[in-house]
Amino acid sequence: KVIQINGNGYYGSTAKIVRLISNFLDEKDFGLVSLDIRDPKHDRRKIAKRKEKKNMTLEQFYQKYPQQRMQINGQDFVYRYFKNEEARSTLVLLTGGIGLSDLFYNHFERFTQDFSVITFDYLICYPTMAELTDAMAELFKRLGIKVWLVGQSLGGATAQIFAKRH
Repeated sequence: KVIQINGNGYYGSTAKIVRLISNFLDEKDFGLVSLDIRDPKHDRRKIAKRKEKKNMTLEQFYQKYPQQRMQINGQDFVYRYFKNEEARSTLVLLTGGIGLSDLFYNHFERFTQDFSVITFDYLICYPTMAELTDAMAELFKRLGIKVWLVGQSLGGATAQIFAKRH
């Protein structure tokens, strides 16, 4: 199952994204869902003034969700995984072109309240999308998890390639 998020630089609150994804998790028959969550009414000045709950720092994220490692095809696959025992689904957060999963650290933290969550950097040791998506499939198999792929930008393309290959 693949969820691709499209937007215009402002994705709304993480809670809004969680609600959108949760609604689609109840659907049974689909392969790819593309969520377009552009907000034509948003005003960056108003958004900047909103007082939101203080987010954790990146250092706090590293401490709470340490990296884990698994050897896959002779390479060290590094990932962060939180298993929520009460969750009915596992989300894979696939970042955009820069390939650094830490960009999702606030989303990761929020999603753990409702889901199991896994994320990882796009590893140089897997130089092609075919190799990366095959390694992803092996990781999920070894962890014994079925997943929902949530991709932003290049992450959406990665999710589609994964869905086609696996």
